[in-house]
Amino acid sequence: MTDPAAVNALFAQIAGCFGRLNLLFNNAGVNVPKVPLDELSVEDLRQIIDINLFGSMHCARAENPC
Repeated sequence: MTDPAAVNALFAQIAGCFGRLNLLFNNAGVNVPKVPLDELSVEDLRQIIDINLFGSMHCARAENPC
């Protein structure tokens, strides 16, 4: 989810095997550790944003490259 090249390769493989993707349901995500916000590490927050936000964006872009 966090590597655009890997996501693009996956969608290329889907297109090669099936011709097209009929439905994209972006449902991958992680949650924050149960700590106060001021104790949340930058690394944990970056992972959450990379997966939850950018992961969905990478899939949407790869599915519809126009």
